[in-house]
Amino acid sequence: MATIDKEKEQIGPSVANGAPPAHRPKIIPLDSILQHLTSLTDIDLLDIGTHLCQVFDGDASIKFRLQKLQSSVVGSLDPNAGILLSGCQVNETSTDMNPTDDEDMAYGAFSNVVQMVLKEHKTKLSNRELVTMARDVLKE
Repeated sequence: MATIDKEKEQIGPSVANGAPPAHRPKIIPLDSILQHLTSLTDIDLLDIGTHLCQVFDGDASIKFRLQKLQSSVVGSLDPNAGILLSGCQVNETSTDMNPTDDEDMAYGAFSNVVQMVLKEHKTKLSNRELVTMARDVLKE
């Protein structure tokens, strides 16, 4: 049986550590990621989210799907394409209209005109058509 003083020293001053290992950050350059994603999607964009939505479709993170949806909706509008609707709420009153018998109903000039336009036009109207027609009636 070997005695402890005859065993090779495993730690201590006589064990040389040698040169410390080289530490490098573990990163993948953005260009490499984009190049790989572009090869998968055939889309030539710098937006990684667009590539991820294309590759993973419904399994892509909601963060990327919302960005794509918002940019497609917002990007399709002209600067003056929005229409502001304004009318009375149930708990509000309007000085330019008389209340109906039903006090739980909202009333006001705009609400009244919208109802008039809908009664006159039995065909299906888009929101833009409805609001434009209501504006025309209010201008009279």
